[in-house]
Amino acid sequence: TQDFSGAERDAVESLRLDNGSVDGYIALGRALAFRGDLAGALDNLNHAIDIDPNDGAPYWWRGRFYRDIIGDFTAALSDFNTAIELEPAIASIYLDRAVLRYQGGGDLDLIKADLEEAISLSQEPRLPTIIERAEELLEVVDELISQR
Repeated sequence: TQDFSGAERDAVESLRLDNGSVDGYIALGRALAFRGDLAGALDNLNHAIDIDPNDGAPYWWRGRFYRDIIGDFTAALSDFNTAIELEPAIASIYLDRAVLRYQGGGDLDLIKADLEEAISLSQEPRLPTIIERAEELLEVVDELISQR
């Protein structure tokens, strides 16, 4: 809903009720990032990973933070890779890694493989938004591959 101050209040209340909530720290980190408190955002995303280092979600969200907010593609790629190792059946992570690689001028074959995996994983249950975004980027990548 783009209500980041409301999201921040809710995340703080969630953590007051359960200070071990990975989702609470992720939500607070995201809200702080949108408010411009990048150090606070990163601290909360890191804390979510510290709570459960075997959960792929905090790595995925921290990877998005690195990619979209900080512009640190190396750190983002590392986090996306870890998230995929931990949660190999989550289509969104493959799509985000493909976008990162595309933005960074990465290997087209790796980008294509990520997009195809995102599409495959989005078939059941059907995730039309992910399929649409992946197919759009796949068309661009296929065109670039054909021009080699």
